[in-house]
Amino acid sequence: MISALAEEVFHALTNYVPYVIFILFVFRSKYKCSKKFLLFTVALSSVLQAALLVIPYFIKDYSSQLLSLALTLVSLIFYILVIEVNFFQALFRLLMVNNIANFIVVAAKCLEGFLFPAFAYELYRWSYSLCTIIVQIIILIPIAISLNKWYPKEDQLEVDPKIWKSLCFVPVIFYVIWYYIFYYVSDVPSVYMALDPFNTLFMFFLLCGQLFIYCCVLRLVATYNKLILLKEENNLLDIQALQYQGFQQQIQDLRTMRHDLRHHLALMCSYADNNKYDELKSHLHNYINQLTNSSTIIYCNNSPLNMLLIYYSQLCKDLWDYNTCVTTE
Repeated sequence: MISALAEEVFHALTNYVPYVIFILFVFRSKYKCSKKFLLFTVALSSVLQAALLVIPYFIKDYSSQLLSLALTLVSLIFYILVIEVNFFQALFRLLMVNNIANFIVVAAKCLEGFLFPAFAYELYRWSYSLCTIIVQIIILIPIAISLNKWYPKEDQLEVDPKIWKSLCFVPVIFYVIWYYIFYYVSDVPSVYMALDPFNTLFMFFLLCGQLFIYCCVLRLVATYNKLILLKEENNLLDIQALQYQGFQQQIQDLRTMRHDLRHHLALMCSYADNNKYDELKSHLHNYINQLTNSSTIIYCNNSPLNMLLIYYSQLCKDLWDYNTCVTTE
């Protein structure tokens, strides 16, 4: 009894801890917690996984389907607690790794049938755990290296959570397919189906197909995010162009004011030389009124935004004056 429980606990650890390391290595996300709390949650979730897998030794009538869902739920809670991503992005990643793990379960049982045929028809013997480790080395390491190269960076996947909500249907569909193969295809337990190499080969092609689809989906998300960033940069460039036009308009206005000022000064000098003080006084009052009316309006304290508002308000004023002039004529 104790030996069987020990084999079951070892099986639980070999089917959980390597995938946690795989997730933390491949995705390299920001953590919500310290390293100490991260190690604590890994240990706690591992204990929960082992506790769930030893349930069959104490409860005869149990549902293997519900047990599988419970194991997935424990992994999802762990991922949400420690990784700085939204719920649907975490679900996408977890189901992606879970689907890889499903193939490893099948391939390990197939390998056990070749290496240890005497134990192959027993569920979780030490031979199966050993074969699981061998297959994990063969499958997980190349996939981890490949994902580490082509998986987009975190900032390239920061899109609207609604998009991730829709994208989650991709790994969910594959998860349902694996779930159906494991529990509803035949009355024989799915691990025994894996003893037929043709079944394992078919599931290998299924794994390759889903990895290709994951790659395409993630690349599309990264491309979409890049287009959004380019659009924002173009908007900033448009604003800067408008600012430049506003500055150019101000420079032209200053030149015009300087030219007009010379004419005003010349006219005032002429009035003063000819002792026309009443005309000079009247001209000064008119000029002061013009300066008051043409004072700069401050719409807000943000200088670039205020410049844009002044620029567009002047365009609107010129358009209004033009339409009024046309209507009057």
